[in-house]
Amino acid sequence: MTIQQKTYSVSLSDTEPGRRDETLISDMTCAVPGSAWALDGTVFSPLPEAPAGKWRIVDYRCKAYSGRMLTTACADAVPLRIPLHRSGWHAVSIGIAARIFPSAIEVRFGPDGQWQTLFAKSSCEEPWVFADLTGRDLEIRYPRNMHTLPWYPHRMWENGFIANLMSVRLTPVRDEHLPIVTTKRHRRMVYTNDGHGIFWNAAQPGKHIVADALAKFAHSDWDVCCFGSGCADNVNFGSEVGTLLSEGGWDYARRNDGRLGLILREMINGGIDPMKQAVDTAHANGQEFWVYSRPQGWVQPWPHDHAFRSQFYTEHPQWRCVEADGQCIAQMSIAYKEVRRQLNEVLREIVERGADGVCIALVRGWPLVRYEEPVRERFRALYGRDARSVPDTDPALLLVWREFVTQWFTELRAMLDAAGPKPTGPRRKIAIICGANLEWNMRHGVDVVDLAGRKLLDAVLPYPHTLNKNCTHPSSEIEIEQYVHALADTEVELMPSLGYYFDHDMGLAQYRRLAWAFYRSGATGLSRWDAAGYLAHVGLNDDKLNELWCEHYMPLQDITLTELNGLPLGPIPIVGG
Repeated sequence: MTIQQKTYSVSLSDTEPGRRDETLISDMTCAVPGSAWALDGTVFSPLPEAPAGKWRIVDYRCKAYSGRMLTTACADAVPLRIPLHRSGWHAVSIGIAARIFPSAIEVRFGPDGQWQTLFAKSSCEEPWVFADLTGRDLEIRYPRNMHTLPWYPHRMWENGFIANLMSVRLTPVRDEHLPIVTTKRHRRMVYTNDGHGIFWNAAQPGKHIVADALAKFAHSDWDVCCFGSGCADNVNFGSEVGTLLSEGGWDYARRNDGRLGLILREMINGGIDPMKQAVDTAHANGQEFWVYSRPQGWVQPWPHDHAFRSQFYTEHPQWRCVEADGQCIAQMSIAYKEVRRQLNEVLREIVERGADGVCIALVRGWPLVRYEEPVRERFRALYGRDARSVPDTDPALLLVWREFVTQWFTELRAMLDAAGPKPTGPRRKIAIICGANLEWNMRHGVDVVDLAGRKLLDAVLPYPHTLNKNCTHPSSEIEIEQYVHALADTEVELMPSLGYYFDHDMGLAQYRRLAWAFYRSGATGLSRWDAAGYLAHVGLNDDKLNELWCEHYMPLQDITLTELNGLPLGPIPIVGG
């Protein structure tokens, strides 16, 4: 197999003059110390003896080029240095190979640099950073900061994974772009932590759980820690009002559902207040703290009914949501003042622990109000008809629902104001994680424009709820221009979510494209549902840097491997297929 040179200049057309001196390092035999790696030869050769550093060099071909990659599955592999021999500002992209399973690697410039974890589900070049490379080399290592990786493969990480370096792309920054890369800008950003998974996955109870989860974002690009309290009044702290998650349950479909309750109970009995710890940790990390509540998670149907069952819900079936045909459903209705009071009292307990605001998370799209008696009474007073005679899309019915939602947010505002000024500003904020467009919100009686006009909202975090086959990514279904226009005359922060529940395997290229699309359309900031720690310091808060990546310096993304160590690679086989 013919191997690329250690570095070579890429010849591009005159339409891209700033990239004519671009350098691609695709042969990692330049890594030092050389004693740390072994040339693996081909699959037709005997296995080499393990080198001291536990790395190996593997010949590869991909769609775009060929070379020799560094790879290891050994957690104790020694760090390596890749000489760059460059000066001046460059856009630096890191090629990572992935096949069947995701891969990750940690990179930094020089011994004084901060390690950054890069992650890839498929082979690609990650658009990492703009940096002055004068006198600096690249260092790599097997990831140590495992908790910063996307949450979904954690069980796989426990069994080990692959770290590799496939290529390094160095693109000189054009003169006209230098003022941009040498100047810092900042847009406000919110990351969420559901306050459930960190306890669900914990091996042992203790103060380390919250501290470890939030430490990855300490003094980072992100301004607000939005931390979940649980679901409705199923909570993750010692509450005088709500029900502790998994409390009283014994039949769990998932073993960890029971462990979660035991871990929380042991922490509380040991004098640890998980929510107060989260508030204090976020503040120590230089961030605001918003508590978020999923207001319709009172109870889950079998087989999760022992993990999520509110005592308040159990004791008050008369306050459930009711459909037009009289059928009760699993949600409680905010048309009842008692239900609103219960939600607000749980949030008040957290505000008293020092929270800077609350966030109402409508991420599952469950109803807040339907055809309950207070709704029918109000509809009859306004329109002289029975609300049950109209469909749930009827504009008049939606306006009645809006009245009850507005009443709830008015009471929320009063509760926050009564708690006094927040530690970091003039008043505690109310945010909402809502739908991809205004129509979706109104289907639940939530009129964010009206709430904003009444100064009952401080931040709107649109979230993609449904997959649209015509969208390249779920977040692209967020109608950001609609939100921008509707909120133009308000002071409300507009911070759309860079993804949703099932897409934590995105690479930096996709994040940068989404960020730039939102900024370009008028978003004031960004949010991320269950943000992974490797996003803490990648510059998504800088609109102009993401514009440069997307419009001028984006590296190759389709570099699918076609051959490894002389072995041709076809489509990935499906086990059992």
